[in-house]
Amino acid sequence: MPGDPLWNSAKVRELVARRQPGGLVRLGREHRGWTLAGLGEHLGCSAATVSRMERRTQVTDLTLIHLAASAVGVPRHVLVSSLVPPAPSGQASTRVSASPHAEEDPPTAHCVFRLDR
Repeated sequence: MPGDPLWNSAKVRELVARRQPGGLVRLGREHRGWTLAGLGEHLGCSAATVSRMERRTQVTDLTLIHLAASAVGVPRHVLVSSLVPPAPSGQASTRVSASPHAEEDPPTAHCVFRLDR
């Protein structure tokens, strides 16, 4: 279903933002009118396996989620977006502090660099 407006819906954006590729598979399966057993048969697994895949928040079988998403018409870019780790929520900062016992190199009067040709 190329260009299907389903894949531009608020529900899809929410599932992508929440990093739930299984939810995308469920949405695609229901949109096609397929049962859990029907998708499981297509994929060569049980309805229970499909159900677990759709409900999980973490992907445990990337191959299965890819095959299922493809079977129900989830566009690749939508699926990939749901698998990408979220961007850092705040500014990452690194704080560096020296131990009171840290030694510093003694200051030097000058540095000499020699380039041998």
